[in-house]
Amino acid sequence: MSANHFSNAQIVTNAQFSTADIALIEKRREPATRLGFAYQLAFVRIMQRFPIREPFEIESRLLTYISLQLNISADVIQAYGLRVQTK
Repeated sequence: MSANHFSNAQIVTNAQFSTADIALIEKRREPATRLGFAYQLAFVRIMQRFPIREPFEIESRLLTYISLQLNISADVIQAYGLRVQTK
């Protein structure tokens, strides 16, 4: 199922990070790694699967919501998708 089948309200409900989630995300050192980890966490919660790795699957509304929560530019997700460890 595509994230486009979810309303904005559903994305907010399922991708809102708790204090514990934020603590886990903040353990990642680089902004791209924090954003990528958080994106995958939210993606799994909504889609019930991990994003496709090659090329890295991006759902723009979800990414935007996560980047706003973390105050990290959504553009850094590109660097995360290129990491060998991500692939």
